[in-house]
Amino acid sequence: MDVIKMDTIHTAYGDFTPHTSGPGYRRKDKFPVNYHKDGVTLKSVHIEEQDVVHTSVGDIKAEFVTFHEDGSLNAVFQRYAQIGFGWSEKEEREWLTTIELDTSVGHISSKLQNIRFYKSGKVKSITFWPDEQIVVNTPIGELKVKSGLKFYESGKLATCEPASLTIINTQNGPIHCYNPFSLGIDVITNSIKFDEDGALTDAMTTMAVEVTIGAAQADVHYDTTVIIRPIRVPDPDDEDKFMTVPISLFWSSDNLYINDSIDTCSWRVDMENVQIRSIIAGTRDLGAFGDDIIDDENCEGDCSDCKLCSSGAFNPFNLV
Repeated sequence: MDVIKMDTIHTAYGDFTPHTSGPGYRRKDKFPVNYHKDGVTLKSVHIEEQDVVHTSVGDIKAEFVTFHEDGSLNAVFQRYAQIGFGWSEKEEREWLTTIELDTSVGHISSKLQNIRFYKSGKVKSITFWPDEQIVVNTPIGELKVKSGLKFYESGKLATCEPASLTIINTQNGPIHCYNPFSLGIDVITNSIKFDEDGALTDAMTTMAVEVTIGAAQADVHYDTTVIIRPIRVPDPDDEDKFMTVPISLFWSSDNLYINDSIDTCSWRVDMENVQIRSIIAGTRDLGAFGDDIIDDENCEGDCSDCKLCSSGAFNPFNLV
């Protein structure tokens, strides 16, 4: 069968020959060229052979590129293989080259899945190859991170994901932060988020959260301590196993909200009168016979290596 070749696509970011030679053992079976709803503006090109894309952060060789509705560059994928159909993640990694980038969190040297851009050309996000981990400078200190980073258009850090269970100091106390369900294909599931001024706005933890609420009324002072436990759910891939769903914490200008992903109402307390910390205090099992507390047997606090937390195949929680 003859292969129908398409003309080279000319763009402001390079000239690309669409991929028409078939999916093969590694390439995806994807339309070589896609357009936006107007039928005229280029949306994506699946490139026949890896070619140079001229970006705001330098030239990057890519197999797949996407564009915004106004024609500006949206995303660059260095490689674009079909993983799992005769081609492994390990094999694909060997095809990648290390990309060097200077960012507000430091110099990045890593193998990447993709880089996304704002219409202005500023970097919007960087998604690492699954096994990549790097150290970056964040508003709450130096962190080793995985998955990827998202930036504001100003260049300031918006989100990141710790590479393992990591203690961070929040406005109200220390939390062991980690999201085992961080997908590693985009940055929207990152557990740590900042506003553009660098203030912490979001965090996740797979440990229980102890909340101590203090209030003063005249000369009477009282404290109330509440423990919010994460729930555990069946592993959809193994009915004999369970996974712990992270607790989400969100800070507004005046309040702290805590959501265990099941209760419809989030916890809301005055930030000036609340102290929090993550503790080992079991998980909630919402079984057929009620809401039971399951002890953390032999738990040493390293949730990243726990059977309840290690799977990333399920994402049932609701972000606050």
